[in-house]
Amino acid sequence: MEKSRYTIRLTPIADQDIEEISDYIAYELKNEIAAVDFLKKLEHQILRLEEFPMSCELVTEKLLRLKGYRKLLVNNYIVFYIVDEQKREVDIVRVLYAMRAYKDLL
Repeated sequence: MEKSRYTIRLTPIADQDIEEISDYIAYELKNEIAAVDFLKKLEHQILRLEEFPMSCELVTEKLLRLKGYRKLLVNNYIVFYIVDEQKREVDIVRVLYAMRAYKDLL
């Protein structure tokens, strides 16, 4: 018997993060092809969480770890998410540049 997949939900701020990243790559770096490629890769990696939500490690920061924050690395960006096993949902909380101090943004 196949287990049901998890539902992926993006918070409004995560959606905004993705739009800003895409715009930055396309317009600031002047590379629209790279922006499209990034969006495709990001979507593919996030959709994998429907079947394997626990496949990524918990964050190292203690308070965020206790809240269940996990991280998925996509190129130079980190997708921060929380898994709700009872509801079978994956909440994408933020998508941030990997070198950015993220603790206060989550």
